[in-house]
Amino acid sequence: MSPDFATLYSYNANVSISRELGRNLVASASYLNTKGTHLPVYRNINLVPSGTYLADGRPIFSTTARVYKGFNNILSAESVGNSNYNGLNLTIEKRWGRMSQLYATYTWSHAIDDAPEQNNIDSTAYLSDPTNRRRDRADSLTDKRHVFNMTGVFQPAVHVRSRIANTLLNGNLIALTMQAATGDLFNIGSNRQLNQDASEPAAFQRPLFISRNTLRGPAAFELNARYSRSFPITDRFRAEFFAETTNLTNTLNATLLNSTAQVSSSGAMLVPASGALTGARDQRLIQLGLRFAF
Repeated sequence: MSPDFATLYSYNANVSISRELGRNLVASASYLNTKGTHLPVYRNINLVPSGTYLADGRPIFSTTARVYKGFNNILSAESVGNSNYNGLNLTIEKRWGRMSQLYATYTWSHAIDDAPEQNNIDSTAYLSDPTNRRRDRADSLTDKRHVFNMTGVFQPAVHVRSRIANTLLNGNLIALTMQAATGDLFNIGSNRQLNQDASEPAAFQRPLFISRNTLRGPAAFELNARYSRSFPITDRFRAEFFAETTNLTNTLNATLLNSTAQVSSSGAMLVPASGALTGARDQRLIQLGLRFAF
């Protein structure tokens, strides 16, 4: 660990404005900026440049010489990373009586950092050049440019002369949640050890002139729903039937994909990463239930 290692911190600033557009209808807009400082970065400090370079300027290190002889790889934890997030959020909320409401929000955002997410958020990314962190300044792994969320709860209340119709049309509750978002980012790696830094697996050594986190996965969409129906039995007893589903449209939402490119010994890309999906969120799930309250 670096002797001057410091705890990370962030500065946050936001401004928002809300406006009532009509009865039970409110719209708001907000802007958020977050500046992260002292993010942890891991670097191999026992490397000696060989004097040769890849075509994009990355040094190729010696496979035998070491700064500290008798040791192989020495990883140093350093608090030198920085991040910057800017986001614009637009929200609208509508209510119908006490039990029905709709809430929708859209977010445009951009996150940039120069701290590969090694040992953070379940990732193992490494610096592409331990001598120059600027090569890794790029979109953050968690950067999602567009996100739309909507939730709604609806309990229609109908009053008609027919007792049977009143019973059938009332007591129904429908809840919905929907999310549509830009796909996840992935870092393109290669099938070769390019800079001879043995602490960095080949799968994380990017081909020539490829920036960090440049492979965008397919957009994600998920619709979840719940329906419940209440059946009063007596003043003290009540039954409820419910049906719940996640990913109602059975959309294939990727979480992992093949991001390894085939490269030459000089690092030039021969075959791009296939982008084939290797992991996804749950497919459609349906649950039925019956509940008694007393």
